[in-house]
Amino acid sequence: MRRSTLSFLLLSVMAQWGLAFVAIRVLVDHASAVTITLIRFLIAGAALAGVMALARQRYPRVRRQDRWRVLVIALVSVITYHL
Repeated sequence: MRRSTLSFLLLSVMAQWGLAFVAIRVLVDHASAVTITLIRFLIAGAALAGVMALARQRYPRVRRQDRWRVLVIALVSVITYHL
C-alpha cells in the first residue's frame, strides 16, 4: 500500500473516531442508547463488509461447532463493554 493511501485511510479513521463523539452527543437527545448502539454496529458491519469485499481475500470460515462460541464471545464482549 502506498504511503499516501495509508495516510489518507488513517486520517479518515481519526476523523470518524473524533466525530463519533459529537454525533452521539447529538443523537442522545433523539434516540435511546440501544438504538444508537444498533446504528453504530450496523454502520461498522457495513464498512467491514465493504473492506472485506474490496480486499478480495479468502477468509477462513468458522467451523459449524465453533459458531456458538463465536456468538457467546461476541455477546459477552458487547455486554461487558457497556457495563
